[in-house]
Amino acid sequence: MSPFHSEPLYYYIVPFQFGYYSGNGYVQNLPLNKSAAEGILKELKESLWIDRGTRAIFLDFTTYNANINLFSVATFLFEFPAAGGVFPGAVFNTVELIPFLTQYDFCILGFQFIFILFTLFYIIEELMEMVSLKGAYFARTWNQVDLLVIILSLIHQSLNIYFVLTTNSRLKYLIQVKDDFADFQDLAFASNLYTGSIGFCCFFTWIKLFKFVSFNRTMTQLSRTLSKCANDVANFSVMFFIIFFGFAQAGYLWFGSQISDYGSFPETVLTLLRLILGDFVYADLVSANRVLGPVFFLCYVFFCIFFILNMFLAIINESYGAVKEEMAQEKEGLVLGDFFLEEII
Repeated sequence: MSPFHSEPLYYYIVPFQFGYYSGNGYVQNLPLNKSAAEGILKELKESLWIDRGTRAIFLDFTTYNANINLFSVATFLFEFPAAGGVFPGAVFNTVELIPFLTQYDFCILGFQFIFILFTLFYIIEELMEMVSLKGAYFARTWNQVDLLVIILSLIHQSLNIYFVLTTNSRLKYLIQVKDDFADFQDLAFASNLYTGSIGFCCFFTWIKLFKFVSFNRTMTQLSRTLSKCANDVANFSVMFFIIFFGFAQAGYLWFGSQISDYGSFPETVLTLLRLILGDFVYADLVSANRVLGPVFFLCYVFFCIFFILNMFLAIINESYGAVKEEMAQEKEGLVLGDFFLEEII
């Protein structure tokens, strides 16, 4: 076993067909020599390594493409449910773990350094604002967004440093011990976190643009409309979720044993949300039950789409009309260009 061998963390997150698997169990490393690997597999078969208590077998390996500098961390899964049979599955994570090989990589490094400087600048700025405003600082929505962006920035920069340090030590070990298993499962998992943190950071950074476009009267209508209808939408949401989860529970109990999209309660919830968007297979409901299938479909469409969805649109339209009348009676406020001009002067 490699000293860098780690438990495959992503098994806790990615469900397979019949359940979640932590990766705990017996491990057998296979050598690079084909005949030696076949001998080990034969011995495992003769020793009944797979018995009636086996529920899953993982085949893990890592490949590296030097032409495009990408690692592919692959896992093939074979599930053995209690009822019998073998059900295959696979998970592939392709990540770039070796940085600074091309001029483009060094260009990205320069931008990352600039990003770190900006992050430090905004940390100092937010700390000064906290000291100035004290408890009132956290009551402002835009300050909360700023803190969230800073936290996400620190997370993905920390993960980036972790990649560089861990990959270098891992590769040095594998160069010395060539026949050991190249375990990059933890790095693949961290890479997914890294990409996710960047995505959230970019999303909330774009959201901050509303702080500046609010100087435009047309864009202000959006924020005011959302603020005005927030209470009505919240009350409406309670009624919607009561009806929605009632249909979800009924659909799971009626069709869960026959339709895969209704196989679990979370899957049923997602299926009904897709049905609102028009993504559904009506024939599956009819095949599952000729009476309950059409009745369930028609009742759900009537209550959740024709009735509740139109109520939701009516609430927004009413709030938008009221905001438009209010803004028509107001004087022209400060525009974005004037705001920046005053800040510069």
